[in-house]
Amino acid sequence: MTAKKEIKVSGSDNTSEQIVPGPDNNSEQTNPLELENKDLKFKNESLLTENEQLKNANEELSLKFNVLANTPLPDNSRKIVVVIGNSGKNQNGVALAIQSLIENARFNINDFIVVGTPVGGFKNIDTEGDSGSLVDILKATMLQDALTDEFIYIPENVFVISPVILADIQILKKNGQIKEVTVAEKNTAALLRSKKLALANYSAPMPVCLEKEKVVELFEAFPEIHEQEVDFISLYYNYFSKGVIALSLDWKTDKFLLPVVSENPKKEDLAKYKPGKKFMYVANLSYTIVEMLESWFE
Repeated sequence: MTAKKEIKVSGSDNTSEQIVPGPDNNSEQTNPLELENKDLKFKNESLLTENEQLKNANEELSLKFNVLANTPLPDNSRKIVVVIGNSGKNQNGVALAIQSLIENARFNINDFIVVGTPVGGFKNIDTEGDSGSLVDILKATMLQDALTDEFIYIPENVFVISPVILADIQILKKNGQIKEVTVAEKNTAALLRSKKLALANYSAPMPVCLEKEKVVELFEAFPEIHEQEVDFISLYYNYFSKGVIALSLDWKTDKFLLPVVSENPKKEDLAKYKPGKKFMYVANLSYTIVEMLESWFE
């Protein structure tokens, strides 16, 4: 056996010497595979930590919503129910959308109806087996006794990012003309032409106000929509708002919509464009954006 070498190390007083073992030529070297396994283990632990944080955040939100959902409003308040679809793909996103409206609405909200996957303690409608389209959501919602004569519908991944009054949601907003590219757009344009109506595009990822009686009337006026894919919002407003001059949307200049389509938007960019906007639509709801939204609505 080869003896271990010893190395002399001078002390600070230049008089003492310390003997320490030198490297053993026969000692085992670190296995690169072990390092790789340790790195993978660390990454897995980090991922588990992130998932646990998401779970805890959702539980906290659910607790908060349970309290809000069971807090009665004054009898003299205007009754407004909010309908929101939840496909289950972005559970935290739907919860944050509800919280964003609760914190920024400068009008009374009587209740929320979540259509699809439940959120918190709010009323829920199970639409299992349906396509999840707005037509299916509204068909299920029309049967609810809790639904008010006028109600708000919020698409998924839409957030209220500054204080709003009811008129901000009620005002008619136009996004150009229907382009007739998708199947829904082509079907909608054909139905509107059959009634000699305009082809304005009122469909934008923002909350909208709808009236229960008008929704039922539209179902009767266009029975085809139960079988066809359509742009329900454009159909609704072209039918009921003939001749009304709408506000034209342009995200660069208007005060309403901040669309986020990048998969990895920079927080500083969102913070830069957020002031002066009322609503934000996020095409790809990443963990980073959820984290940022949580900080906005704390």
